[in-house]
Amino acid sequence: MEKHQVPALLSFFIPALGQFVKGQVKEGLMIWMWFILGNLLLLVLSGILGGFTIILMMIFNIFLWIYQIYDAYNN
Repeated sequence: MEKHQVPALLSFFIPALGQFVKGQVKEGLMIWMWFILGNLLLLVLSGILGGFTIILMMIFNIFLWIYQIYDAYNN
């Protein structure tokens, strides 16, 4: 298995774990911060947007999940 595949595989199961394994602690913490703050913001907006918020949360989380796997593989 290539050295880039292991962090990407770890990030597939636990977000940002691949960044931590590669020693990119700052990037890993930033990814966690975006997950937490993004979801909190969408929860606050749920009163305004109603059921549409669930769709936005799914899109946001899938995008961030794919990005952090890509980042763990390429950096």
